[in-house]
Formats: sequence, structure tokens, C-alpha cells
Amino acid sequence: MIGRNEVKKVIQHKTPLRFIVSRVLWHSRLSSFLTISRRNYRVRFYPSAYSASLWLDPEHGAEDEAIVQSLVRTGDTVIDVGANIGTLTLAMAKLVGESGQVFSIEAHPKIYQYLVGNVRLNGVRNVTTINVACGRESQVVRLTDYKSDDQNSVDANGLSVKMQRLDAIVTLPRQREIAMLKIDVEGYEKFVLEGASGLLSRTAIVYFESWTAHYGKFGYQLCDIVEQLSSHGFRIFRMNGQPVDKGYNSFHCENLVATRLMAPIEAIRKVRSA
Repeated sequence: MIGRNEVKKVIQHKTPLRFIVSRVLWHSRLSSFLTISRRNYRVRFYPSAYSASLWLDPEHGAEDEAIVQSLVRTGDTVIDVGANIGTLTLAMAKLVGESGQVFSIEAHPKIYQYLVGNVRLNGVRNVTTINVACGRESQVVRLTDYKSDDQNSVDANGLSVKMQRLDAIVTLPRQREIAMLKIDVEGYEKFVLEGASGLLSRTAIVYFESWTAHYGKFGYQLCDIVEQLSSHGFRIFRMNGQPVDKGYNSFHCENLVATRLMAPIEAIRKVRSA
């Protein structure tokens, strides 16, 4: 049940017994009977790597949620691209309230079902879930089907999934602004943005994952995203408030924020210094 790589993980893990229990629950699918309580929502322990990470470490992903909490307000419209099982989607849904709206997009069909299940579990009605990959054109692509489901990405092999432009997926009245566009698609960020030129013109904040190793798989660099977002009037910052220019590279996986105003950066600094 537990392979060589997982034996190594057991040895190195700070709570090895809990790690073993999580794997037994996961592989037996008994985990789906359990729920994991977060700050203001719950998720089911579905048989997935991300669910297991949350069960093992209640603080997993807490900083992302704290940053979203500092930037999203009641009544906002937000978009979550690469939602996985829906942790940030649910955090956003609670923040924007009944007067707000969340578009939650997940490409992997199985993980999408877990996302839908978690939205249903929490009884939120302001979330629109969409099972599609985002890119610069409408087509059918391949998506990896890794056991580590939070690392799936567009690839030459894998599952066949439908891809669409974000501009075509999210249709809103022209006067409706988007408070935040969050993107975590394991290196495909540039192409998601290329398919969202219309939405970017009325988006206040873009919160996205950056890693040179991921971008390199798709033949581009962070400077391409910097140029892309700059053309829409954004400035890009690291989580410590340091500006990102065309010469910067994310040699380690990190999140970056693109904004037109300094106020969001000041809010993030407060979160990280708390």
C-alpha cells in the first residue's frame, strides 16, 4: 500500500504515525467519511493528496487564506483558476458573502467532483463551479493525472479535457469589476492570462503562483508574464512588498501579486508581519 517514496516520507515526517493513518484512510477511501474543519468552512477528506495534506497539517495553506482575507471584501466578484478541492474558493465565498460571487474553475474531472462536493458540504450558494482548463484558445488538451493531484498540469499525455479562454468562461456585465483573479495552474499561467485580456482590463488584483522551473516546461519566463501584466497597467510584487522587474526569476515556488495600487501590498505586509 505504501511505496518506497512514501516510506521515505514516513521516516522524514514530523508525525509519522498520523502520516501512515492518512495514507491508510486515503487508499481505503474511508477518508471520505471524515471532514476537516478550517477557520470558517469544512472540507471532506477526499482520497486526494491535497485533502491528505490538510488532514495532516491544519495550517496547510493558511497564509494564502490570510492574504485573500486581507484583500477580498463583502460584495466582491472573484475568480479562482486551479481551485483543486476548493479551499480558497470556500474562503473567498465566506468573505464576499451573499452579495458577492465566486467563479471556481478546476480542470481535472475527478478533483472537480471533490470541489463540487465541498461547495455542497458548506451550503454556499454564491459559487459557480466550472470543469474546464483555461488557456489562450478553445481546444481539447491533455492534463496529467498524478497521484499528487495539486501538481497536475497541461501536458502531451494524460486525460483529455476541454480548454477555453477565461474571457469566454466568465461572462459578467461590463460595469462589474473583478476584485481578484487567483491563478495556480502549475506553469500554465501565461496562457491563462493570454485568454483573459478582456477580464484583466477590469481586474484589481492578480494573485498567481510563480516558479521558473514550471514556466520553463512551457518555454517562457517570468519576464513574459511581467510584460504581459504591465501592458494592462499592473505592477508585480513579491509577498514581502519588493517590486518584481523583468530581470527577476522565481527560483523557488512562490506567490506574486499584480496590482495597480500599493494598498493591497501594504495589506499583505501586515499579514506576513503578524
